[in-house]
Amino acid sequence: MLNLKPDRAAWRLAVVGARSGIHVFGSRLEAVQGMGRRLILHIREITRHRICRIALAGGDEYEFFYKYLANSRLSDILWSRLEIFFSEEYCEPLDGRRSLQQLAMDSLLEGVDIEDEMIHEMGGAADVESAGQAYASRIGSKPLDIVLVNSHSDCLSPPANDSSPAPPSLQTRVDQEGHKLWCLSPAVVNRASLVLVLATGEDSAGMMANLLRRDGSTEPERGLNQTAGELHWFLDNEAASRLLPRR
Repeated sequence: MLNLKPDRAAWRLAVVGARSGIHVFGSRLEAVQGMGRRLILHIREITRHRICRIALAGGDEYEFFYKYLANSRLSDILWSRLEIFFSEEYCEPLDGRRSLQQLAMDSLLEGVDIEDEMIHEMGGAADVESAGQAYASRIGSKPLDIVLVNSHSDCLSPPANDSSPAPPSLQTRVDQEGHKLWCLSPAVVNRASLVLVLATGEDSAGMMANLLRRDGSTEPERGLNQTAGELHWFLDNEAASRLLPRR
């Protein structure tokens, strides 16, 4: 069962600028709550005028985040005004493992007021090239409004030398276990009006140290370099423990 009792550790804002910020909280739950507030405010502003196009992320951190939203903030979102994409997914079915999209469906989307045609699933096909081209076509040339990114996602890195014929909107990656994934290309992520990255726990500290400076910027060789909109990182103390000042 999800424990929603708030940790009483102090909250602090490490740095925030006009278009980017690192928000550091005393606990995992506080980081999730802070990101939830930011996400809902942006969704509300957009859905007052039009459909909001959002890409959801997968992973354990986001399962916790989605369960928090489902338990505490579900009614704060006008689900019928959302068009949902995904920022990453395995290219092929994995035995005994939920897809990243299924994680979001199980923990958040099941039972909410949204039409099936407004949820665009990614990957999962034997013909990787055709599946990728079809998903890129669904995304289209219009920028996404919101992209949620897993702290361990390849969305955070520039493309590797990969001979796979991925369309520009997507790139393929191979994880540490040898499984191939689709993920949104940094070019697509960087064009979104709001990008939110959730990173919690000691396991994320090394990744955050490689990606971030304390002024909220990313290392220049990294793929995530927001220019069109806002980029916000929501970390707990453990994930932020190895951040270094900018040189």
